[in-house]
Amino acid sequence: MSISLPTQTSPASLPQTQPVPATAPPTPRAYRLAFREDPLYTWAVPIGAMVLTAVSYVAMVVALAIPTGLYLAYSTGLGQWLENGVVIDTGSSAELGLDMSNPVIAAVALASLALFIPACAIGARFGGQVSFGRLSSVTGRLRWNLLGRDAAIALALVALGTSVSLAVSALSGTPVQFTWTATSAALLGVALLLVPFQAAAEEYLFRGLPQLVLGSWLKSAWWGIVLPIPLFVLGHGYGTLGLVQVGLFALAAGILVWRTGGLEAAIALHMVNNLSGFVLASVGIADLTATEYSLGDTAIQAVVIAAYTGIVLWLTARKGRAAASVAA
Repeated sequence: MSISLPTQTSPASLPQTQPVPATAPPTPRAYRLAFREDPLYTWAVPIGAMVLTAVSYVAMVVALAIPTGLYLAYSTGLGQWLENGVVIDTGSSAELGLDMSNPVIAAVALASLALFIPACAIGARFGGQVSFGRLSSVTGRLRWNLLGRDAAIALALVALGTSVSLAVSALSGTPVQFTWTATSAALLGVALLLVPFQAAAEEYLFRGLPQLVLGSWLKSAWWGIVLPIPLFVLGHGYGTLGLVQVGLFALAAGILVWRTGGLEAAIALHMVNNLSGFVLASVGIADLTATEYSLGDTAIQAVVIAAYTGIVLWLTARKGRAAASVAA
């Protein structure tokens, strides 16, 4: 009787498994098309996002208004009226507690604007099914490396523009005089703590959410850039040249959001620009209550904005990020 021994199977006879091809991560759609990424998207989604943003903001402002109102009541003489039965004539609007050089008033104003960050996040998430990260950029997060880089660029350009402006002022016979008062340190601290949030909040409100809303309805990206500009401009109580500066900034910020696929570049310029105003005001050079600006200051601001926009767009194209942020 013969016994058959098991034979060893050669590797060639084994079934060959095909390697699974590596799939590249999907390229994110244009920043402004975030709402349309939801399979359940309808034309009413952007409306829901706007309504929830507004309702959320009003609710948070009301919560903030109670302690603010008590402070304003006391600081404008109503507290003295309650104590002494005498009505005090408070006069100008600055004396009514609206002077941004007052650290407490500045803190309240900046904090109230910063509330637009959670309000926009709530509106986008529960109204448009878009995460806060996707509202920040096409990568689904705020790109901190880009924010830091762009802030450094903005700081250099704004510092250069401010130096030129001060030099022109000195040559025209208006010497620069630094002052340091009892409230300077408090005002500077408030600015450093809250201006980054205030600047970011305005970008989420006037650049981020409008581009997502209008981008889901209209084909051209320019609608989301241009249409919010009047609303942003009207929110600033400046004279004609001041409003021109605001309009130029809004146009540049909208283009930067579109071409970079996120809010980082716009936030960086907004933050540095506003911080510079508070820093100069804290040492007595700038006036936070000023509403009129010279033609020279407007020209310098326009050059700074144009230079910043050009540099950031050049860096974006060089790194190849434009393809991921611009729809075909």
